[in-house]
Amino acid sequence: MKLCSHNNVVKLYGITTTVDWIVMEFVHDLNLLEYMRIYKENKINFNQMLHIAAQVACGMNYLGTNRILHIDLRAANVFIDDNHKTKIYGFHLARVLGKDEDEFQPVKGRDKKRAAAVTLLSK
Repeated sequence: MKLCSHNNVVKLYGITTTVDWIVMEFVHDLNLLEYMRIYKENKINFNQMLHIAAQVACGMNYLGTNRILHIDLRAANVFIDDNHKTKIYGFHLARVLGKDEDEFQPVKGRDKKRAAAVTLLSK
């Protein structure tokens, strides 16, 4: 996997070859799911939601430009800080497309529901 460097993507420093470990930037903020649950009572205004969505879109565009498929984008895999700055993380299912690949071909036998996970807030 390529090293990532974008304001809206958690920095990837390296990958170990002997053990399945990914070395990434430490982020101590809430994830977007936790943030939405905390601020459920205090409604997030439209401009804040738009700002958050635009940052996630910028991060995903960066990943796509670098042929990295996140595969598991959801609220729980987006960090958000007090200034509403977001960072995408959760690359455990991510794949990098080769130079000759135009699209990702899922591995047979994998749980297809994981890639299409939808996060719902309980009422």
